[in-house]
Amino acid sequence: MKISKMIVGIGILIIFILIVKSIVIPLYIGFFANINIVKYDNCTNVINLNSEELEKYPAIEKVINGEGCSESGAVCIITHDEWIQTKNYIDNKSVNNTQLECFKFENHDGFYNLNFNRP
Repeated sequence: MKISKMIVGIGILIIFILIVKSIVIPLYIGFFANINIVKYDNCTNVINLNSEELEKYPAIEKVINGEGCSESGAVCIITHDEWIQTKNYIDNKSVNNTQLECFKFENHDGFYNLNFNRP
């Protein structure tokens, strides 16, 4: 009787581990976040980014080109890793968090404001 209870307990534990491994972990690893982007014709607080910087942060290029964005283009979905890497970079480039800052990207028209949000 004790052996059968132990076998059932081990079976339940194995099923639990398989569920966590196949469902919960991929959801965590595949976590997505979003960037809100607004394009302006003019801006007084401008931070310039060149094409070499854009190559290092492909999520910015994706957002500018509208890849993974809503129909309005205002909300763009990127992976969690892209979100962290890009947010850290943009935060380090920012000078004044109290005023609207716009980014001017080399080879792209207009000025862009980026806001990083987690869904």
